[in-house]
Amino acid sequence: MLKFEPQATGEFRNRETGRHFTYRLTTDDWALKQGFTHEIDVLDGVRYGNVLKTVAHVCTDEGITEKWAIHHHSIYRS
Repeated sequence: MLKFEPQATGEFRNRETGRHFTYRLTTDDWALKQGFTHEIDVLDGVRYGNVLKTVAHVCTDEGITEKWAIHHHSIYRS
């Protein structure tokens, strides 16, 4: 779900569902220790993951990572 986040790094659309998401770099210790570099904004908060050019690896539950095909990926310039 696309929502305005002033500190967002970029946005993408989930190819399967068509939903928009914004994301930003994370500073969360747990996420970084698990290898996740991004916080992805979702309806009920954030999910940790890695956003690449055409795919996002998203932690949906502890120990469970989903691979989302993405498109319309935009990286914001600072």
